[in-house]
Amino acid sequence: IYLSYDWSYFRISLFDYFFFNDRSPSTQFFNYRKNETIHVLEGIAEFTGSDAVPFRFLGGSNFYGDDPHRSVYFEAAWMSTSSNLNVELFCGYTPTRGFYNESKAGFTNIGASMTRNLIANERFSLPLQIQLVYHPFVQKFFMVAAIGIH
Repeated sequence: IYLSYDWSYFRISLFDYFFFNDRSPSTQFFNYRKNETIHVLEGIAEFTGSDAVPFRFLGGSNFYGDDPHRSVYFEAAWMSTSSNLNVELFCGYTPTRGFYNESKAGFTNIGASMTRNLIANERFSLPLQIQLVYHPFVQKFFMVAAIGIH
């Protein structure tokens, strides 16, 4: 679950991650007590880029919940738009060990994303996205496909 607010070329967001695990039954979804919750709250500040500055920069920090390291994450991306196709080359980095890598700081993801909007009419479009992501810590590639309604 998340909330976000956009202003010009900037966005601030609050994410609430809930992870099912062996320590807590699923009935604990509404438990936000400090030393008991399995939620993680993350605050994110982002420069979303523009036509004149085709780069995106993001910084996020887990500030509450089930992350004792209070992990921090940064991401930078180069963006390009051509016709109805958006391309993004990105990389993510964590400066400390924690949520994104339990053993050390380093690059967490390096990848490319392509998004195309299939437009049905003026009020409805169907964004299709595909990503190819390399995760250096586990030394594996991942392919992600997404469909949305907009």
